[in-house]
Amino acid sequence: MLQGMDENVERLRKFIGETEGDVLHVIGHSMGGVLTRHVFEENPDPRPGRLIAVGSPFLDCWVARRIGSLHAHGYTMLGRTVHDHISRPRETIWHGARDFGVLAGTYPFGIGGIFPNLPRPSDGVVLWEETRLQGRRDHVTFNLKHFGRLL
Repeated sequence: MLQGMDENVERLRKFIGETEGDVLHVIGHSMGGVLTRHVFEENPDPRPGRLIAVGSPFLDCWVARRIGSLHAHGYTMLGRTVHDHISRPRETIWHGARDFGVLAGTYPFGIGGIFPNLPRPSDGVVLWEETRLQGRRDHVTFNLKHFGRLL
């Protein structure tokens, strides 16, 4: 994500607003879930529907912080949106009106594996505890890696 958090939230909000239909469900993977949260807390679409975040680091991103500190260009490799997310204070409670479900993985296979002290459980990119957004409708855990839930 070459754009920053605010630009990508606005792009997603615009895309959702241009999407046709009487009911709108949104599923966001990883940072997509974080962006979805911002859109629906700040300027929610009025249509009914549910939200699902898959492997989204709502509370922090341990792996991104470590990658960013490894190299002078670490944060550049991660992208501005990730950098913005981990640089800003995060609200730990979902304040939106819609039902918001969260899926988390516990199979630690991913870029986080380069760190021998990767906390567990994790999906190899996002720690299980980083997905524990308070106020959400459901939180379900699967023994899957970060990108394994996309299939």
